[in-house]
Amino acid sequence: DFPHCEKIFRRFGSPGGRFAPYRARLERQWIRGLDRAVRNGTHLVISSELLWVLPQASLERLRDSLISRGFQIDVRGYLRPWNAWLPSLCGHQWAHDRGRFTLTSAWDDLSFQVQENTTRLWRVFGRDQVRLSLFQPAQFPQGCVVRDFASQFGLPVPPQFSLRSNDGFSRPAIQLAY
Repeated sequence: DFPHCEKIFRRFGSPGGRFAPYRARLERQWIRGLDRAVRNGTHLVISSELLWVLPQASLERLRDSLISRGFQIDVRGYLRPWNAWLPSLCGHQWAHDRGRFTLTSAWDDLSFQVQENTTRLWRVFGRDQVRLSLFQPAQFPQGCVVRDFASQFGLPVPPQFSLRSNDGFSRPAIQLAY
């Protein structure tokens, strides 16, 4: 919904365009993807950090769209400790927001509302369908969050799979850029 997704629209959509056609295009892609998964009888895994902060009405539409096509919903997520999360957010903003130096943004503030976000997920999907775990790579199989996630569902990960990690920024690098 606009304006909630305006930041994404500006980055990946059309800065000079209108939101409604962009949203309609994404909705068509979404429906085609769901229908393809149903035809193929496959599991559907949606990976998105942004689901955590979506308004209840958006989550309800997501839920209803999936249920109407026969999908069973199981919500899994990872909660990251603050001391690792904040530097990551700062580096991410610096890299993707054209060098804007803010510790957090209004968008990030929504992410920090852990109790509110968890309660909203419970309201929409039900407590039994929502499981959140602490993000602890040292505890994951081969230190890989993808392998940990897949193991929760009994899904295989190809042996040749290698996790791509985001490169961090050193303090001197950020100081130089600043």
